[in-house]
Amino acid sequence: MRVRPASVYRYLLLAICGFVGVYMIYSIIGYDDGTHVPIHRPQRHLYLTVSQDRIGSRFGNLAPKRILYWTTVFGATVPATMLSDCPGLTDRCVIDTNRHQLSSADAVVFHAADLSRFPLPMTRKDNQIFVFNSMETPDNSGRFAVPDNFFNWTSTHLFSSDAIHKYGSHINVTIGGKCASDERLKSICPPGVECLDVFEQYPFYLAIENTVCNDYVTEKIWNRISVPSIPIVMKRRVYKNILPPKSFIAMDDYKNPIEMSNHLRALEANMTAYSEYFNWRQKGTWTSAPWNAPGYRNGVCRVCELLWKSKDNETEPFKSYKDIWKWFDEESQCEKDEFVRSWLSG
Repeated sequence: MRVRPASVYRYLLLAICGFVGVYMIYSIIGYDDGTHVPIHRPQRHLYLTVSQDRIGSRFGNLAPKRILYWTTVFGATVPATMLSDCPGLTDRCVIDTNRHQLSSADAVVFHAADLSRFPLPMTRKDNQIFVFNSMETPDNSGRFAVPDNFFNWTSTHLFSSDAIHKYGSHINVTIGGKCASDERLKSICPPGVECLDVFEQYPFYLAIENTVCNDYVTEKIWNRISVPSIPIVMKRRVYKNILPPKSFIAMDDYKNPIEMSNHLRALEANMTAYSEYFNWRQKGTWTSAPWNAPGYRNGVCRVCELLWKSKDNETEPFKSYKDIWKWFDEESQCEKDEFVRSWLSG
């Protein structure tokens, strides 16, 4: 069969056009501007175009809240693992101690007793929460002056705080520690040791705080609440809304030490009357909530929780305390030593 030259040219032209078309399509799909890393196996990529504003809004809603400790706490730097004691919140907030990160912090915590050692921030971004933190009573918190309306939230031992921060004689008395006259008793309970086995050997133990203030109840009670011994406290008004009824003995219920010691002796001699101070454990109406459980957040855990609540307008993030020390004094209602002096001489 004879092939005409025109047909050969026509088929050749079609082949060339087809090759050029395929090459152009391949060039478009496989274009590399030099910024991609060569790959050696086929991969599928999904490219999304999202506006920067939307990314910023989404990140702000989902990113952990940053809590910056501007000061130390009793001279010690706060560890980054501080939130490890906050079940359910460990990935919701982060702890920072780098003051250069002030602009990125959602909340800034100032420990009152350490305030005088650090200059106050010179700048402050909008909606940033400044937190007044004190684990002690007003007279033991330094009283360093700050500008009016400087603090938005409070974190102290007081139940009226935004983020409460709790710590949870004339008869035969065993005096241990450095005040003991017996050398053997000077080491009965070394510093830093709870010594629960020691306390449970005695029918009563003194749980006297260094200051009488509203809601100021420290580890002297909380660390020994499970011990089968009755705590003796100073003023009933401080404990009546915190501890179960008839679970402690208050000094101010008696005219003087002699009257109280007579009552203690009577309790020791009457096991039925003594055991009434432990009935609250059997009734089941009082329980100890797990430490930092939801609903019972404490200290920085509560600060973290509040930061997320303020995002949802469940709190008042933009309020402020005009005079923080006036508020602290009025809420604490601390007493001087007049009661002790009059009670001892009564």
